[in-house]
Amino acid sequence: MHVVCFSRFVPVPNANHAGGVYLYEHLSALLGASHTVHVFAPSSSRNRDDLPLVESKFQVSLVGDGEQGSPKWGRLGHLAHRVLPEWLPRRVVREVARDARIVRECESADLVEFQWFESLAFIRMIANLIPDTPRLLVLHDLSSIASARSMTQGLPWNRALAALRFGMTRVRELRLIPLANSVSTLSPKDAALVRLVTPGLRHVTFVDVPLLPPGMPVPNPPSEHEVRDVLFVGAFDRGPNSDAAHWLIDTIMPIVWDEMPSVRLTLAGINPTDRMLVAAEQDQRVAVTGAVESLEPYYQRATVVTVPLRGGAGVKFKTITAMLERRAVIATPVGIEGIAGQDSDLIFAVADDARGIANGILAALRDESARNATADRAYEWATAKYSHEAFSQRLSRIYEAARAVR
Repeated sequence: MHVVCFSRFVPVPNANHAGGVYLYEHLSALLGASHTVHVFAPSSSRNRDDLPLVESKFQVSLVGDGEQGSPKWGRLGHLAHRVLPEWLPRRVVREVARDARIVRECESADLVEFQWFESLAFIRMIANLIPDTPRLLVLHDLSSIASARSMTQGLPWNRALAALRFGMTRVRELRLIPLANSVSTLSPKDAALVRLVTPGLRHVTFVDVPLLPPGMPVPNPPSEHEVRDVLFVGAFDRGPNSDAAHWLIDTIMPIVWDEMPSVRLTLAGINPTDRMLVAAEQDQRVAVTGAVESLEPYYQRATVVTVPLRGGAGVKFKTITAMLERRAVIATPVGIEGIAGQDSDLIFAVADDARGIANGILAALRDESARNATADRAYEWATAKYSHEAFSQRLSRIYEAARAVR
């Protein structure tokens, strides 16, 4: 099967964001199943910087000018970027529609897929050009869900902006998702949400993300270091991650420190905020790593992992990764959505308030036996569910079914 893929990003190994990790594994699995894939991604500054990192097995072409906020539109362009920062400008779609090379490639495809909701900017063009070619949307999350959560947080201006974003993204979801013949999500919960939003779609399914590295040795349980370590991982240029880091620093960890003053908080990931860096300078119990080559040493040093997210949407890869690293997880309901229920014995504690998260951390730090038992259960479950073998088999079935849907 020949697949044309419209993607928000280019595929690179060890991407520093969850969607990029999935894209790389997804396309690698298609190639491993003897399919051919041609990826078209907008020529944004990020994609231009990453293009040299793309492995030779991938065929990738950059298209148009993927930067938002055209100078021609001045303040209006910048406002559009604030409201929908990921959405592609119309000029990019027009440039692609006029590119005979891209049109010919699409006409030769057995299936056209769209990675991320933002890539649906191209779907109407594709539906008009080649109406009989199956169109598969790989939906990493529902953008309107993240916007809806942001409507209840932050300053009034930010809440108003989130409300505007919610309205615009929901309209686009209702208009554009039905133009796909099939939709694949990353969790059964997101698949159910898609069916709710667009009940006319005939083929909506999900695939579990392949986060278990082939041949990964069984991680050791946390050792009883003199200093207990609480780990939170994220790309901190993303609002939900920086919000969670600030919540940990300002509210959650002070409750923990009142009872266990020596506990260390490690915030691991790219683009830490100034507020995080200041906290690390002022308190030696706070460690901020910035970009690191590997997160593995930080997981091995961690006593527990916390995922105190209050915003965002979709499956949180960081939660699954913590399970695969054999670490007990303390999280908010948002941090485990699409993975486990709030009463699941795979998660040590779930709470949506600072006191509840802090109490969960304290309980896990104090009870090694209970902590390790939860981590072991989660590890056994996650290794079976998120393996590459299971992913490849599931993906093959999804693509055969998608190819048959017209």
